[in-house]
Amino acid sequence: MRTKGKEHEIEEGQLCHVRLTLLDDQKISELLCILAEIDQQELRLGNTTISIYNVQVSPETNNIWVRYQSWEELVESPPQEFINLQWHSPTAIKQQHRNSLFPIPETIFYSWQKRWLKISPIPLPQELTPDDWFTSSQISSYNLQTTTVYFGNFKQKGFKGKASYEIHGDDNIKKTANILSHFAFYCGTGYKTTIGMGQTNITSKSLDFSKDNNQPTNSNENPNI
Repeated sequence: MRTKGKEHEIEEGQLCHVRLTLLDDQKISELLCILAEIDQQELRLGNTTISIYNVQVSPETNNIWVRYQSWEELVESPPQEFINLQWHSPTAIKQQHRNSLFPIPETIFYSWQKRWLKISPIPLPQELTPDDWFTSSQISSYNLQTTTVYFGNFKQKGFKGKASYEIHGDDNIKKTANILSHFAFYCGTGYKTTIGMGQTNITSKSLDFSKDNNQPTNSNENPNI
């Protein structure tokens, strides 16, 4: 999408990507049936006709954003000591009456935990308070950039990039942290996740500590989300 001032414009013939995530097994089944029927068809969005070019629902594709895991599979995440995360769209985290532009571990892990407890039928190995997360986790390296995204009549700053976390404590704490990090792929991180902000992915690669990754930068470039 191209941003002009505060408006998003999609040109005729422009290729756009839309990602859908669901956390309800029944709704996932219903969505898959619908997607199977609309592939290569046209939809009306207001006064605009949209052609469905390709629908990817199988994890076997090379698209890193296509994935399916049951709750049971998520809780099988191993208790790793180091966790590497990447935010692909602008991310802002609510803290009291303001939005934070930095992925403080006790804030993001606790926010994912609250979402998990609200919707998951399976309990976590351990529930931690924000103070518990503060003493059990820390950022070991990061490479982040701040940017601004426009939503019609308002704008929002956010951060994008990567961060590596070190988890302290016993295996239950480490396992809980890893479960929630994998869960973040589906629920997102922070503010306005339902309209594309906070898209999160756990990665196997840690940051290169030989480079100066610990300096956040600021960008006025408008992101595509």
